[in-house]
Amino acid sequence: MYAHRDVRGYQGWIMRQAPVAGHYNGNLIERRYKVSTCPKREGSEPMATIHGIVVDCHDPLKVGEFWQEVLGWEYRRKGPGWVSLRDPEGLRPSLSFDRVPEGKTVKNRVHLDIRPVGRSRDEERQRLESLGATVLRLIDENPYDVHEIMADPEGNEFCLLEPL
Repeated sequence: MYAHRDVRGYQGWIMRQAPVAGHYNGNLIERRYKVSTCPKREGSEPMATIHGIVVDCHDPLKVGEFWQEVLGWEYRRKGPGWVSLRDPEGLRPSLSFDRVPEGKTVKNRVHLDIRPVGRSRDEERQRLESLGATVLRLIDENPYDVHEIMADPEGNEFCLLEPL
C-alpha cells in the first residue's frame, strides 16, 4: 500500500511517501508524493504527529461530500464504507469518515472548529446551512469568543468561529 522510507533531515526525521495511484476493493485511491517533518527534541527520538482525524458515521459518502464542500479539500479515497479528504497543500491532517453500524447517541467528545476565510461568520453560516448543516445554538456569553455550535448532516457537532 504505502512505500515509506526515512531520511535523516536537517530538522529531524523526514517521512517520504512514494507516489502511488491504484485501487483498493474497487475504490479509487490517490496518493501524492508528500514530505512531512516530524518535530524532534534535542537528543530524543522524533515525536508523533497527527496523520488524520476519523469521524464515525452511518453514510461516509454523504458526510464526506458535505465536508469536502465545506473545506474545499480533495478526495484522497472515496468509497461507500470510507471517505478520506486531504488538504490540497498537504499541511493539515487528513479528515476521514468511517461507516459504523451504530448511530450517534450522545454529544461528540471531539469536534472541529471551523473559521471562515474571506467572509463573515453569518455568511459562512448561511453557506453551511445550504450544504446541509444545522445551527444548534449560539454561544455569546463572552463577547471575545462568540461562536455557533452547528451539526453536519448526520448530527456531528462542530463550532463555527469568527473570522480572524
